[in-house]
Amino acid sequence: SYLVENVDGEYGATFEMVPYQPHTKNTLLEFPEKFLEYDYILESLGSVMEMDKLTVNLSDRKRNTLDNVLESIYLVTKQQNIKYLIAEFNPVFFRALKISFGLKLMKAGKMREGGDGHKYKLQPAIVSMEEIWKEYEMKHKSGVGV
Repeated sequence: SYLVENVDGEYGATFEMVPYQPHTKNTLLEFPEKFLEYDYILESLGSVMEMDKLTVNLSDRKRNTLDNVLESIYLVTKQQNIKYLIAEFNPVFFRALKISFGLKLMKAGKMREGGDGHKYKLQPAIVSMEEIWKEYEMKHKSGVGV
C-alpha cells in the first residue's frame, strides 16, 4: 500500500499494488484470469503488477491530489521496472483517467458485474507503463508539464 500526500503535505490518497500472480489466490482483482488472454502480459509476468484500492479523500478530489497519485505510480513502476499495470476500474473513473488525464488505458474485454452479490460494474484495463514513461520523459525534455 502507498500513501500519497495532498498539496498541504497531508495524506490525501492511497493505492495498492501487488505482483500479478494469476495462478494464486493472492490477488486484488475479482477476475484475474481475464488478463491471461493477452500474450504480452503472459510474456511479461515478472513485470506486471495489479493495482487496486486507489482512493482519494473527498476533500482532496479537486486539489490535484490525483496528479500526485499518478506521479507516485509513475515513480514506483519506473523504479521497479513494471511494464504493465492491470486493474478493474469503475467505468466512470476509467473514462476520467482516459479522457481528463490522457492516460493510455486499454480495455481488457467487456465490463463485468462485481462479485460477492454487489451490483456494480468493473472495467478490466491494462496500463502500458512503458508508453507512459516514454511520453512523460518526452514532455519533460521539451519543457511541457505533465
